[in-house]
Amino acid sequence: MTETPDDAGLAGRLAGLLPGALGGWLPAPVLADWSALATLSRTLAGLEDSEARAEAIAALPPALARLTAADWWRPLPCGPVEDVATLLAEAQRAWRPYALAALAASGLDADERLRGQAVALGGGFFLLAQLGELAADCRRGTPWLALDELAKYRSSVAALAGGLTNPGFVAAKLDRWRRLLRAGSPLARRLRGRRGLLLRVALLAADQRIAALRSAAPLPLADARQTLTLLALAVWHGIRPERKASS
Repeated sequence: MTETPDDAGLAGRLAGLLPGALGGWLPAPVLADWSALATLSRTLAGLEDSEARAEAIAALPPALARLTAADWWRPLPCGPVEDVATLLAEAQRAWRPYALAALAASGLDADERLRGQAVALGGGFFLLAQLGELAADCRRGTPWLALDELAKYRSSVAALAGGLTNPGFVAAKLDRWRRLLRAGSPLARRLRGRRGLLLRVALLAADQRIAALRSAAPLPLADARQTLTLLALAVWHGIRPERKASS
């Protein structure tokens, strides 16, 4: 569903990104910050007075208050938006504080380049999860789509709701979300310990999801073997030498 992130929504998205019981490995400080932001977003959405909203934000711990943008709490559109640029901006607007809160918990939020990578990952993961629910969202009348892209590929909400998907339309979306995730992926090597490992697992799982959606194949079963495979790959990606740009 296309709605403002909340505790249940965050847990559900993470459960879809991390296989098996790995969601339980998420650091408690990160979960606490996300819970505080989710609670605040619900509070702000119910306030009509801008001064009251400013007071609610000021009541946050300073580290979290700095992360909030002027309209980050505003509910996400519950239907198609005008163009792809708006689609990307809306996704990153709503999830920016959550991405930056996770970065701040690692003490890396002062680096502007890493902040950009965290925001790109937050938007990319969210949009990829939404694409997996596209047909169901279309049937509910709340599709996360751009009207200009629908027109470009001569598709419609009704067609997508009925399972009639233009391969070019899906490929364009997957390529775009993959570029977002790739733009943020260096952060997974910069983060140390459990945080870096879990982010690398999430990126590897996202690659699998993109490949499955591109080929219309079922996702790999999230069994113990699959979890161990992703963990081993994530460890390797964390210790292997970085590739040098070709001259």
